[in-house]
Amino acid sequence: MQIICHFYTNLLAPYMFHRWKLIEEAFPGSKVIVTRKPDPGRPWLYDLDKMEFTCEAAPETISLSNHLAWSKDLLKSARAEKGQRVLHLMEDVSGLNMLTLVYRSGNDAYVMVNDGGFPETTRRLSQGIRWNLIGKKCFGVITAGKLGKRYMNAWGFPPEKIYNSYLSHDLESFLAYRDSDDAAAAKNRIRSELELSNDDLLVLCISRLLDWKRVEDLAESLQYLEKNERKRIFPVLLGDGPYKSPLQIFERYQDLRFRWIPGVPYEEVMAYYAASDFFVLPSEGDIWGMVVNEALSMGKPVVCTDRIGAAELVENGWNGFKVSVRDPKALSSALQKLISDHELRQTMSKNAMTIEKTWHSGLFVEELKRIINDLGW
Repeated sequence: MQIICHFYTNLLAPYMFHRWKLIEEAFPGSKVIVTRKPDPGRPWLYDLDKMEFTCEAAPETISLSNHLAWSKDLLKSARAEKGQRVLHLMEDVSGLNMLTLVYRSGNDAYVMVNDGGFPETTRRLSQGIRWNLIGKKCFGVITAGKLGKRYMNAWGFPPEKIYNSYLSHDLESFLAYRDSDDAAAAKNRIRSELELSNDDLLVLCISRLLDWKRVEDLAESLQYLEKNERKRIFPVLLGDGPYKSPLQIFERYQDLRFRWIPGVPYEEVMAYYAASDFFVLPSEGDIWGMVVNEALSMGKPVVCTDRIGAAELVENGWNGFKVSVRDPKALSSALQKLISDHELRQTMSKNAMTIEKTWHSGLFVEELKRIINDLGW
């Protein structure tokens, strides 16, 4: 019996492409099924016919909300060939589409993919319906790291049915770029465009402008730095969104150089990592925080809060610092250590690169194999 995977998703994100390629290589015949029409507000609009993995479109034909949406072609796309057994992986698909899948007949297994979760206190009715009505029909759930596991435990999933998604970017591509001539050229180009000297420190933050991203904490942390330390740094913020008030806080400092750059294409993001000296993510609500993975793999020390999933990749004083959320003073203290100590930055940079040995998408494929083994297939 051939075992294949069907991966249902609402969003084609470039950092997931490598994962789907790995799944198809491990389970030939697998495919991705996109259940929503492309969102013109997202920068990720791709031609499905040009994907390097098998991808089908089953767009929602009825859409009243994120939960009450239905795709009439979904069951057609979900159908298996004779001699196949399918592991259906449902990632951020509407509740109605999930019901359509899990209550269909067949000799298949269904697993929910939830790349993490906000703190256990955010228990919305829609989530309760999903986890209890649909989740109980599933064999298990795949989630991201310890935060995601804690979140799913809060919803009543037994620990033995919670698997790790090992949410990761395309690590191999980042590592190859990090050590390439292209990275060195990009570093020189960007630092030249920003008019930075060799002694200036580029402090990079990549974040959407949303209230729970807490970019204002980074801005407010700068008031606790010594004046000469503020003059040494050049904060760069990549990302856009409706919450613009943090930008006004940055602008208060007359002696601070700061650049906000919205709309940077994903393929250009690696260049900014290459040009930076360390990375900051002050968010209090990221269910994971892929940018932490990316920064570490590029050899950048990371300062983040202890309230995001990816914080488990950061070890205090080794490859970065974890600080309390909504605490600009603590954030400033961590920044000050990195600004003032060149040797510490160098050591943390080397330590950051060890992420390639501990966290990558190959581990997610191994989790799929563990699910199949637990199913007894």
